[in-house]
Amino acid sequence: MVKRPISRILTISGTWLVAGCGLEPHAPGVTNAATPGHVAMGPTLPRSSIGHALEQLRTKSAPWRSAKHAEEAGYTLPVGCTDERTEGVSAAGARGMGYHTLNPTLMDGETRLLDPELLVYGRDRPGGPLRLAGFDYFIPGAFYPSPKSASYPGTPPLLQGLGTALMWNDAYDGWIAHIWLWWKNPDGIFDTFNPHILICECEVRPRAPLCVP
Repeated sequence: MVKRPISRILTISGTWLVAGCGLEPHAPGVTNAATPGHVAMGPTLPRSSIGHALEQLRTKSAPWRSAKHAEEAGYTLPVGCTDERTEGVSAAGARGMGYHTLNPTLMDGETRLLDPELLVYGRDRPGGPLRLAGFDYFIPGAFYPSPKSASYPGTPPLLQGLGTALMWNDAYDGWIAHIWLWWKNPDGIFDTFNPHILICECEVRPRAPLCVP
């Protein structure tokens, strides 16, 4: 895995490219068109329907806990590690988002519950094994304009199959939604960041004071 956070996903001449950046945070910027802030909105479906939908996702994604099976499913492009410093949060208080692996064939401007664009992996200790933690759904701004754009349709895109509103993220120039299905998130299964996921600094410099208990 590339040990640096992504800045954005760009399309050039029809080819998806990933532009990396350093460890310094970008300008703050996760906002929801309906609810300001970076805490994800939950789905609008009834509780029973949510449980059924997530169980379907769990069943389909279970094989992806194996790197080999994830690659066979098309998740072949390592995007890198990112954390809450992209939102302007200090390293001492930042939560992690982990490592992302992209299936470029799913970057079509749609988000479908059972076909996440990115798999999210995390470590529970510096240098520990990467484990599947959840999913990152992503629509680039080139497909769906930002709330700041004159062409914004007035409502955010929805995650098909769950009804969750995606949130605009300035740091990545696109709309995002997370589901922490395989790694518990005390801040909520649909929150953008997870305090149980190491921030990237602990991956690059595990002996840094911030990362040593």
